[in-house]
Amino acid sequence: QVRLTPGGLPALPASPTLTNASFEAPVSASFGANPHLFGRQLPGWLVLRENIDVISYERFGAPDGKAVIDLGGHGAGGIGQIITNLEPGARYRLSLKHARHTYWEQQDPLTAEIYLNGELALTLARDKSQKAPQWESAACEVTIPADGRLQLEMYSTALEVGGGVLFDDLSLDKL
Repeated sequence: QVRLTPGGLPALPASPTLTNASFEAPVSASFGANPHLFGRQLPGWLVLRENIDVISYERFGAPDGKAVIDLGGHGAGGIGQIITNLEPGARYRLSLKHARHTYWEQQDPLTAEIYLNGELALTLARDKSQKAPQWESAACEVTIPADGRLQLEMYSTALEVGGGVLFDDLSLDKL
C-alpha cells in the first residue's frame, strides 16, 4: 500500500554547527557495513534524493574515522542540512575530501555538485584513476547572509551507475 502526503520535503535539520561532518554518527545496527539510507536516517542530515550509502569498509580508506558517504547508492542521491548562528556578512570556507567509488566502471567520470544557499558552489568529477582510497581535498567559499544561516546540499550527478563520488571529513571554517 502506498500513501501520498501533500506538500514538499520535510525541513532540513538545523544546527549551530556542521553536524555529522565525517558521517560517523551511528545509524541503526541493522543496516550493516553498507546501509542504504533515506529520510532522516543519517543523523544531522536529510536525504533529499534517495538513496545514499554510508560505507565503512576499511579498503575505502576513510580520511577521518571509519565511514564515508556515497551519494550515488543506487542512483543519484543527495543530502542536506542547515548551519545556523553564523556571522552575517562573514566569509566561510567549506572544505572536504572526495574520491571515486571503488567499483562501477560504466560511467567516467563520476560527478557530484555542492550547493550553498541554493547556489552551485562546487562541481566535482572523479575519473577511473581517482578511486578510493585516493582522497583529494576540495573547498569553496561563501558569504553568510543576514539571517546567519547556511544551507548545504550535496548531490550525486552520476546517473548511470549505483556508486558515485564519495565524501568525508567536511569542515566549515570562518575566514
